[in-house]
Amino acid sequence: MIRTAISPRLATTTVTHAMLIDIDVNVNHDDQVSDGNRWAVRDARERSHTQRHQQLLAAAEQVFAERGYDEATMADITTAAGVSRATAYVYFSSKEAVLRALAQEVVADFIAAQEVPPGDPWDVLTQTCRRTAQSLWAHGPLLEIITERSRRDDEIRALHDELWHRPVRRFVRYLERERAAGTIDPVGPSGIVAEFISSTLRTGALERRTQSRSAQTRFVDSVIDVGATLIGIDPPSRNHQEHP
Repeated sequence: MIRTAISPRLATTTVTHAMLIDIDVNVNHDDQVSDGNRWAVRDARERSHTQRHQQLLAAAEQVFAERGYDEATMADITTAAGVSRATAYVYFSSKEAVLRALAQEVVADFIAAQEVPPGDPWDVLTQTCRRTAQSLWAHGPLLEIITERSRRDDEIRALHDELWHRPVRRFVRYLERERAAGTIDPVGPSGIVAEFISSTLRTGALERRTQSRSAQTRFVDSVIDVGATLIGIDPPSRNHQEHP
């Protein structure tokens, strides 16, 4: 749930294509493959960063949200993106490949949402909860599809697990560091506190995805206040807080 800066993505936002599973690419690896394979890999990487690639992903997320994954077709996606089917297949071999790419983007978005600059624990908790809630609201329908497809697709399952478990693990490490530094005094084990706050925020935010902005804000504020109590920090006056 914590550390570095958010970069909002997809549809109404711009995506930074960071294939979530941490990849350490050594340039010398190119020497171990044939020239043809090396250029194929480079071409694939270049395609993944193009405006057209992001255009297709944004259109796909919209189509999946409106029609559902099972009913959506590649033709629906290309129509929404305003490109030919031949063009789409340059970037994605199938509807399944589109969903996997979208899932990777969403996971990257959630990890980024929970990476805020180090600072006062109250500020870190506040920024993290608000940014995470924004990501949940932005990608709600797609998250439901990812959850459903994770039961049938091993790659989606791995991304689904990464989506929900990696932020909690990071939150636990943050709490352990702050506890050791004496800046917080959690009411229980860091793992339980982190999981409780994360689960409450995720479930409640998704349930309120279509509610008014004021209702959403009240909910997130409540999670922050309860989270502060569980973590063992004193919140400042609500009058001094700013909402994004």
